[in-house]
Amino acid sequence: LSDWSSDVCSSDLMVTTNQTAPGRRVDVAVRDNGTNVWVFAARVTDVIRDPSEATAAALSATITVSGLTNGTATVLSENRTLPVTNGTVTDTFGPYGVHIYMIDGTGGPAAPTGLTVVAK
Repeated sequence: LSDWSSDVCSSDLMVTTNQTAPGRRVDVAVRDNGTNVWVFAARVTDVIRDPSEATAAALSATITVSGLTNGTATVLSENRTLPVTNGTVTDTFGPYGVHIYMIDGTGGPAAPTGLTVVAK
């Protein structure tokens, strides 16, 4: 955490979701530090409402960040990368699944401003 905590620990996170169906909700937050865009995504698992969600099948989620184009998202602490195409990245979330993506903004256009996120 100490390697990137200064990049991601901020009060200007924007959070949005359009998924309200039980067991299919992924909440997303975005932080732009001027060098990288950080995307935090977590599958909401409500075992109090429905205990079967703890063992539910993996969920594929498509996350779109407006203002981004093409690039690569490094998935922190998972030793993998995902393509970013037209600001969109698709990943799989098991119950309680959390992914943190770092999208490098160096060497390309200026980091986007006014980011919004939609998870489907």
